[in-house]
Amino acid sequence: MITRFFKYGVVKIIGAIVYLSLLYLFVDIFGLGKMAAQYIMVVFSFFTKFYLNNYVTWGDRREKSKKELVRRMALYALIGVFVSALNILIYYLLIESNIHYLIAAIISGGVGSVIGFLLCNRYVWKKEDGKEFI
Repeated sequence: MITRFFKYGVVKIIGAIVYLSLLYLFVDIFGLGKMAAQYIMVVFSFFTKFYLNNYVTWGDRREKSKKELVRRMALYALIGVFVSALNILIYYLLIESNIHYLIAAIISGGVGSVIGFLLCNRYVWKKEDGKEFI
Protein backbone atom coordinates (compact mmCIF):
# COMPACT_ATOMS: atom_id res chain seq x y z
CA MET A 1 0.00 0.00 0.00
CA ILE A 2 2.75 2.47 0.94
CA THR A 3 4.76 1.56 -2.17
CA ARG A 4 1.73 2.02 -4.41
CA PHE A 5 0.90 5.38 -2.80
CA PHE A 6 4.53 6.46 -3.26
CA LYS A 7 4.33 5.55 -6.95
CA TYR A 8 1.06 7.48 -7.21
CA GLY A 9 2.80 10.52 -5.71
CA VAL A 10 5.75 10.21 -8.08
CA VAL A 11 3.33 10.07 -11.02
CA LYS A 12 1.62 13.25 -9.76
CA ILE A 13 5.00 15.01 -9.50
CA ILE A 14 6.06 13.85 -12.98
CA GLY A 15 2.68 14.98 -14.31
CA ALA A 16 3.15 18.42 -12.74
CA ILE A 17 6.67 18.79 -14.17
CA VAL A 18 5.54 17.77 -17.66
CA TYR A 19 2.50 20.05 -17.39
CA LEU A 20 4.46 23.12 -16.28
CA SER A 21 7.29 22.52 -18.75
CA LEU A 22 5.00 22.16 -21.75
CA LEU A 23 2.81 25.04 -20.61
CA TYR A 24 5.90 27.24 -20.54
CA LEU A 25 6.98 25.92 -23.96
CA PHE A 26 3.58 26.58 -25.55
CA VAL A 27 3.16 30.07 -24.06
CA ASP A 28 6.68 31.53 -23.95
CA ILE A 29 8.37 29.75 -26.83
CA PHE A 30 5.55 29.10 -29.33
CA GLY A 31 3.46 32.15 -28.38
CA LEU A 32 0.21 30.27 -27.84
CA GLY A 33 -2.37 32.09 -25.72
CA LYS A 34 -2.31 31.29 -22.03
CA MET A 35 -5.87 29.94 -21.90
CA ALA A 36 -5.48 27.89 -25.09
CA ALA A 37 -2.27 26.40 -23.70
CA GLN A 38 -4.02 25.66 -20.40
CA TYR A 39 -6.82 23.75 -22.15
CA ILE A 40 -4.34 21.68 -24.12
CA MET A 41 -2.26 20.98 -21.03
CA VAL A 42 -5.20 19.87 -18.88
CA VAL A 43 -6.05 17.21 -21.48
CA PHE A 44 -2.41 16.23 -22.03
CA SER A 45 -1.77 16.04 -18.29
CA PHE A 46 -4.83 13.83 -17.81
CA PHE A 47 -3.61 11.29 -20.37
CA THR A 48 -0.02 11.42 -19.11
CA LYS A 49 -1.02 10.72 -15.52
CA PHE A 50 -3.58 8.09 -16.51
CA TYR A 51 -1.08 6.09 -18.56
CA LEU A 52 1.71 6.44 -15.99
CA ASN A 53 -0.64 5.25 -13.25
CA ASN A 54 -1.88 2.43 -15.47
CA TYR A 55 1.62 1.16 -16.23
CA VAL A 56 3.57 2.15 -13.10
CA THR A 57 1.34 2.55 -10.06
CA TRP A 58 -1.12 -0.22 -10.90
CA GLY A 59 0.93 -2.07 -13.51
CA ASP A 60 0.16 -5.36 -11.78
CA ARG A 61 -3.57 -4.87 -12.47
CA ARG A 62 -3.54 -4.65 -16.25
CA GLU A 63 -6.72 -4.43 -18.24
CA LYS A 64 -7.64 -7.36 -20.45
CA SER A 65 -9.39 -5.43 -23.23
CA LYS A 66 -9.68 -2.02 -24.85
CA LYS A 67 -13.18 -1.77 -23.39
CA GLU A 68 -11.71 -2.13 -19.89
CA LEU A 69 -9.09 0.53 -20.69
CA VAL A 70 -11.81 2.97 -21.78
CA ARG A 71 -13.88 2.14 -18.67
CA ARG A 72 -10.87 2.85 -16.47
CA MET A 73 -10.13 6.10 -18.27
CA ALA A 74 -13.74 7.29 -17.83
CA LEU A 75 -13.73 6.43 -14.12
CA TYR A 76 -10.35 8.11 -13.70
CA ALA A 77 -11.76 11.28 -15.31
CA LEU A 78 -14.86 11.24 -13.08
CA ILE A 79 -12.74 10.78 -9.97
CA GLY A 80 -10.47 13.60 -11.14
CA VAL A 81 -13.42 15.97 -11.46
CA PHE A 82 -14.76 14.94 -8.04
CA VAL A 83 -11.38 15.31 -6.33
CA SER A 84 -10.78 18.69 -8.00
CA ALA A 85 -14.14 19.98 -6.75
CA LEU A 86 -13.40 18.62 -3.28
CA ASN A 87 -9.97 20.26 -3.34
CA ILE A 88 -11.54 23.62 -4.19
CA LEU A 89 -14.17 23.24 -1.47
CA ILE A 90 -11.61 22.36 1.20
CA TYR A 91 -9.35 25.20 0.08
CA TYR A 92 -12.27 27.66 0.24
CA LEU A 93 -13.35 26.52 3.69
CA LEU A 94 -9.80 26.78 5.00
CA ILE A 95 -9.13 30.27 3.67
CA GLU A 96 -12.53 31.39 4.96
CA SER A 97 -11.37 30.10 8.36
CA ASN A 98 -8.36 32.44 8.13
CA ILE A 99 -5.86 29.71 7.28
CA HIS A 100 -3.01 31.08 5.16
CA TYR A 101 -3.72 30.37 1.50
CA LEU A 102 -0.49 28.40 0.95
CA ILE A 103 -1.18 26.19 3.98
CA ALA A 104 -4.75 25.78 2.73
CA ALA A 105 -3.43 24.71 -0.68
CA ILE A 106 -1.08 22.15 0.88
CA ILE A 107 -3.82 20.72 3.09
CA SER A 108 -6.45 20.59 0.35
CA GLY A 109 -3.96 19.10 -2.10
CA GLY A 110 -2.89 16.47 0.40
CA VAL A 111 -6.45 15.48 1.26
CA GLY A 112 -7.30 15.37 -2.44
CA SER A 113 -4.31 13.18 -3.19
CA VAL A 114 -5.18 10.63 -0.51
CA ILE A 115 -8.85 10.51 -1.51
CA GLY A 116 -7.96 10.32 -5.21
CA PHE A 117 -5.57 7.45 -4.55
CA LEU A 118 -8.11 5.51 -2.48
CA LEU A 119 -10.87 5.99 -5.05
CA CYS A 120 -8.62 5.03 -7.95
CA ASN A 121 -7.38 1.97 -6.10
CA ARG A 122 -10.92 0.87 -5.29
CA TYR A 123 -12.80 1.72 -8.48
CA VAL A 124 -10.43 2.33 -11.40
CA TRP A 125 -7.76 -0.28 -10.78
CA LYS A 126 -9.68 -2.63 -8.49
CA LYS A 127 -8.53 -6.21 -8.14
CA GLU A 128 -10.50 -8.71 -10.17
CA ASP A 129 -11.72 -10.57 -7.09
CA GLY A 130 -12.93 -7.25 -5.65
CA LYS A 131 -11.73 -8.26 -2.17
CA GLU A 132 -8.96 -5.74 -1.72
CA PHE A 133 -9.93 -2.21 -0.78
CA ILE A 134 -6.45 -0.92 -0.08
